Amino acid sequence: MPSLAFVRARASCYRSRRADIRATGFTHAVSDIPLFFGPFRLDPVSGELWRGADPVPLRTRAAALLHYLAERPGRVIPKAELLAAVWEGTHVTPAVLKVHVHAIREALGDSAIEPRFVQTVGRVGYRFVSDATSGEGDATGRVVGRAADLDHLMRAYATAVRGQRQVVLIAGESGIGKTTLVELFLRHHSVATQASIARGQCFEQYGEGEAYLPLLTALGRLVRGETGARVVASLQRLAPTWLAQLPGADNDAPSGVDRARVTPQRMLREVAEAIEDIATDLPLLLVLEDLHWSDSATLDFLSYVAGRHEPARLLVVGTYRPADAAASAHPLRHVVRDLRTHGRSQELGLELLTPADVDGYVAARFPHSELARELAPLVHERTDGNPLFMVDLVDHLIERGYITDREGRWVFEGSFEAIEVPETVRQVIAKHIEQLGAAQRDVLDVASVAGTEFEAAAVAAATQRDLEETEDICDELVRHGHFLEERGLAEWPDGTTSGAYGFRHALYREVLHGLLSEARRARLHRALGARIEAAFGTQVGTVAAALAAHFEHGRDLVRAAQYHETAAASALARSASREALEHYTSALRFLRTTPTTPERDERELTLLVASVDPMMATRGYGAPEVDTLCDEARLVCDRLNDSARLFELLCTRWSWHIARGEIARSAEVAAKIAELADGGSPEEEVAALWVEGGTAFSSGALARARTCLDAGTALYDPDAHGTLRARFGHDPGVGCLAIGGLTAWYLGEPDAARTQAEGAVQAARKLGHAFSTSYALTFLTMVQHLCGDVDGTATTAAECERLSGEHGFPVMHLTARVLLAWVANQHAGSVESAAAVEAARGAYHAMGAVLFGPYLLGVSAQAHVKAGLLPQARALATEALKISEESGERYHDGELRRMARAIDARLRRAVGARRKG
Repeated sequence: MPSLAFVRARASCYRSRRADIRATGFTHAVSDIPLFFGPFRLDPVSGELWRGADPVPLRTRAAALLHYLAERPGRVIPKAELLAAVWEGTHVTPAVLKVHVHAIREALGDSAIEPRFVQTVGRVGYRFVSDATSGEGDATGRVVGRAADLDHLMRAYATAVRGQRQVVLIAGESGIGKTTLVELFLRHHSVATQASIARGQCFEQYGEGEAYLPLLTALGRLVRGETGARVVASLQRLAPTWLAQLPGADNDAPSGVDRARVTPQRMLREVAEAIEDIATDLPLLLVLEDLHWSDSATLDFLSYVAGRHEPARLLVVGTYRPADAAASAHPLRHVVRDLRTHGRSQELGLELLTPADVDGYVAARFPHSELARELAPLVHERTDGNPLFMVDLVDHLIERGYITDREGRWVFEGSFEAIEVPETVRQVIAKHIEQLGAAQRDVLDVASVAGTEFEAAAVAAATQRDLEETEDICDELVRHGHFLEERGLAEWPDGTTSGAYGFRHALYREVLHGLLSEARRARLHRALGARIEAAFGTQVGTVAAALAAHFEHGRDLVRAAQYHETAAASALARSASREALEHYTSALRFLRTTPTTPERDERELTLLVASVDPMMATRGYGAPEVDTLCDEARLVCDRLNDSARLFELLCTRWSWHIARGEIARSAEVAAKIAELADGGSPEEEVAALWVEGGTAFSSGALARARTCLDAGTALYDPDAHGTLRARFGHDPGVGCLAIGGLTAWYLGEPDAARTQAEGAVQAARKLGHAFSTSYALTFLTMVQHLCGDVDGTATTAAECERLSGEHGFPVMHLTARVLLAWVANQHAGSVESAAAVEAARGAYHAMGAVLFGPYLLGVSAQAHVKAGLLPQARALATEALKISEESGERYHDGELRRMARAIDARLRRAVGARRKG
């Protein structure tokens, strides 16, 4: 489940908004000599922090607090002393210290669990653990047995710095040290001081995920970082749809972004270009952790960015567990295989530690002791060299009193043969859990339900504890280092600010979660969901996916359905059709567990209709599941006796049958539409005439088509019928004009065809409606092609391809691509150009649509004639006539037969010429 602390509605979570920030009452005596620690320099006079030649943003109070700590390295400074020194004369609560210490750690790139500079000492205070003198240092730490792996990452980083993008996937079992290796790499001096770092975490979602969650988190952290202004500028210029999705960034997002019509292609192109631009000044390291829990949209990004050929100073590092991905049949498996096959990624498989590695760890853990010689073999035997198990097992031995510190020297008590050593890492963790106090266990139980990362405020509510008490318990667990680590602060829309924490390893959470009864899990999920719901108020839609999961597992299926529906709408705004369809499906499943009422039927109908577009996007334009959805929606319409919604539903179903080339079925639906429109509103009459005329055109009844379409055009009033587009998703009046133009050409009136088709485009542009404009451009392009206007076809098809591709209209987009390939073929006349036309037509066919099938096969046949490939051209024309016969789409039959005769004549002449020769 995603962490609310790191995903939502907190663009300034890491900055205090308290009024005391504006004061500068820093009164303790200071030296005017700059302090040096690590790569940093702190000027006590100006209060400025520098890393090399670069300034590091740090607010006045935080800089004063850092100076006070750095002047007293090694000393534990009580909280009261720090408050008195830095906030003298100002009443503040102890919580303000946590805010400013976190700001200091953010500036220094420090960690609460492995501090290089500022260490939290229980409930007492803080200690500066680095010597603050002159000069620079480097504290990268030491990780046993990973020197070669670190070297691999450093080589990939060096290659990325030179402008050649790199993708490295770190694979290994749970506890093998993937995150530890990443941390070591990011702390390396040349990386920490010379690159921008963005990290995103994938979370176990319990079902439907949230699209692009880790990537949005990573971008949000970049926006809040030192180069935030530069990042925002890149997003504004190159990725406005992404800027509009970032929490707290709406005010900066361009107003022209239509979130309801953002396509996957646009989302991926925008973010890839923005990331490459951000990496221009400094190399960018993008870390995506636990990809075995990733949403599908993030995997699409990984494949897309790895496959781009443009130079980029970008290194993407991903971590995952192969066993977990395989067990859940996660799509990551296919992505990894595809990247590996095409040479677009490197895979770094972490191995278990060797006996020598374990010996080195034990020797470093117990210096000046004889323990290593005897203890290391036992540890390796019981852990197989799993790093997490190794560390926890040694901790277990210390806690059970087998290993003790006597006057600064580690000694072993008892005999090694008598040691009761747990067989698995889960058993070790379970032993740790048994030793917890009741309050600690209670907090950790709730935290395991909240997620891998969680907010103290949510846990406090679910345990019915005071927030400060809950934070104290979490801080104590952080200090002991067994279960939790500090993850900064979380700020909710209702003003609640609390500590954010995370489990040191997912296994800790998994073991705790597995020990809970199903009934208690459900209660805790409901309590957590209710607290988050109350905290986010009117912004609750921003955490819909998390709330859907909480209420689903809390057995509150009504609210689960509500938030799945909201999460689906959010996914569609990111053009994540797979996630949207999953959420809609869950919403329907849970809604149907409730009693049947008119209100429930209304919601069910809305969900069924909303599912159609993502269903076609994910399963194919002619997916049979769409027919099932329409059948289900029809039954609900009948129960509601809602003729208006039934009319709209039938129009959707007609479009689907037409797209599949099911002309007879589309005629049946058109007849029902005409029956409903009889005596109805004028706009419904226009829609009915468009549907009837389109069906007649497709079946080759051109005279009947003209009668219907002309009647619809005459009745159409764009000013009075403005609701047509909202109700049907397109403008039937424009449809009458567009199909009418093509009908005129087949009736032998090319000039009238051009005039009417151009009129459809003009009317659509005046409306400013993207679908209707793409629709009209498609028919104008076809008319221009049929008239032999190569230049006109090129211009119109290019506009249609751009517009329909940008807004996600696949039938029109791929039709334009076929005709653009035909234009190239008319200029080149080569075998390769004919193959390009057929490839584009094949992509159209693979989408699942049959509409325009005979026509597009005819276009491909033309291209093969131009290339001199007559037998292939004749085969394509034959196939087109066969499909026309099977589907009933007959408007192009005459042209296809004429083409076949012409090809046959050329083939006979060629045979005759060969005989004479």
